[in-house]
Amino acid sequence: MGGGGDSRKSLRIGTLLAGGTAGMIARTCIAPIERIKILFQIQKGSSSYIKLLSNVLKNEGIKSMWRGNSAAVIRVIPYTSIQFTAFEEYSSLLGQFENSLPKAPRDLAAGSLAGITACVITYPLDVVRARMALQNEGLAKTRWVAEAGVLLAARWVLVRRVLARISDERVVSCTSVFSSWVS
Repeated sequence: MGGGGDSRKSLRIGTLLAGGTAGMIARTCIAPIERIKILFQIQKGSSSYIKLLSNVLKNEGIKSMWRGNSAAVIRVIPYTSIQFTAFEEYSSLLGQFENSLPKAPRDLAAGSLAGITACVITYPLDVVRARMALQNEGLAKTRWVAEAGVLLAARWVLVRRVLARISDERVVSCTSVFSSWVS
């Protein structure tokens, strides 16, 4: 590969890192809100978010507001990395319709496809995160650690294959779908 391939590869790595970093920061900032939301959903006796928040802070302390955040961050870093990178790749693929399809529908399609790609690849981590949240509260009767190991390994194999196809081989082709829209 020539210089163009190297610059494209570094742009892709930069996009992966930017997406992962943005996701990690955003998820850590909203962790207390997410924790209270999950507790509110699974507890039947609490009448308000504020009352639940004060009880959690009084009984468990401020650090408890980030309990389970590591699992969420482990899920969100790959999700946002894949979403950012997939959006750039799909935008590039859809660029061939520049003359026949306005920018807004191309961006909408690229964003939708990127979101679908990221969801499909990271879904196993979402299952693990939900089970961890329930297990921390004593509501899950599952051994998530063994499941997490298997799901994480499967996810990394899938991520590598999908990214290789999207970026190097360009097997993912939207041409037939969008050609029918433009015709």
